[in-house]
Amino acid sequence: MLEVLGLKDAMYIDRIFRLLPGKRLTGLAHVKESTAVVKMFFHCLRWQQHLNRELNGLFALTAAGIPTPTVRERMEVAEGGLLTLDYLAGGKTLLEIISAADEGRTSAGDKAIDEQVIGQAVSLIALCHAAGLWQEDIHLDNFLLHQGKMYLLDGANVRRNAGLLESLPSGGRAQHPAHEPPTPLPPLAAGPARRNLARFFAQFPATADAAAESRWHKHLAAYESESGIAIDPASFQQHIDSARRRRLDDYGRKLFRSTSAHRAVRGKGFFAVYQRGLFSDSDSGSGGSTSKAGSGSDSADLQALIADPDRFINEGRLLKRGNTSTVAEVTLGGK
Repeated sequence: MLEVLGLKDAMYIDRIFRLLPGKRLTGLAHVKESTAVVKMFFHCLRWQQHLNRELNGLFALTAAGIPTPTVRERMEVAEGGLLTLDYLAGGKTLLEIISAADEGRTSAGDKAIDEQVIGQAVSLIALCHAAGLWQEDIHLDNFLLHQGKMYLLDGANVRRNAGLLESLPSGGRAQHPAHEPPTPLPPLAAGPARRNLARFFAQFPATADAAAESRWHKHLAAYESESGIAIDPASFQQHIDSARRRRLDDYGRKLFRSTSAHRAVRGKGFFAVYQRGLFSDSDSGSGGSTSKAGSGSDSADLQALIADPDRFINEGRLLKRGNTSTVAEVTLGGK
């Protein structure tokens, strides 16, 4: 699609952050002697709708004073469209920060830093809710800490209190229309705000729930102060539990098809699902909902495991044998 867009300067995509097969791709690219985040939209019927939704969401966040990467350029042709955004080099997502804590950062200083970072994310959520905005599929990867400042990513995920975001004119530079400023929206009602915030906290390890009460009181007090929306901390854990159950149901529905996070591989006599980026040479070639074996994107180690799982199981550490399932810990590509 890059050739079709007729770019005057070569663009090289060095890294794929996210891929929705047949729909869109987000990656890190070099263009015009600089590094940028590129978002490509190529669904055969709805690519323009997807591009507009992304762009409108980013503009809505900016208009509300919520930090988000600046859109540099927008390009469209009949086959698809492309956005380039500022790349916040060295930034870490909230998921990366929390995962690092789970992997052994246990000092009091580290915990204090983690709580401070969580507070920054809660502050952005409060600003969104006060402005009548929310992220429908809120998740920790959408919060990026860069040079001490928290940014909100993924404009396509942004919804507003009064329905869909308005469509913007297509083509040319990605500038917000100057004729009318966005109409201020009323803040979210307490119910939707509580569900959205609970969905955010539901993504933290359940092992942290033992100390949750003081955490919720602290963060909910700060949230109410910034958003003006009151949420009862006494029942908040119940809403988090409900959000976790809904997330588990979502995982179950996605289990047997490829997603941006996992890849499903189907062949004669087997079916495998694994996390993208762990055991593949390149995950950019999947064009359907379920990949086929031999597509060329599986690593040699993964192909060997699929071809002869018994060998890896026998060489690994057996956790459960037979009956409903066999579970083993194996080494694959040094992991």
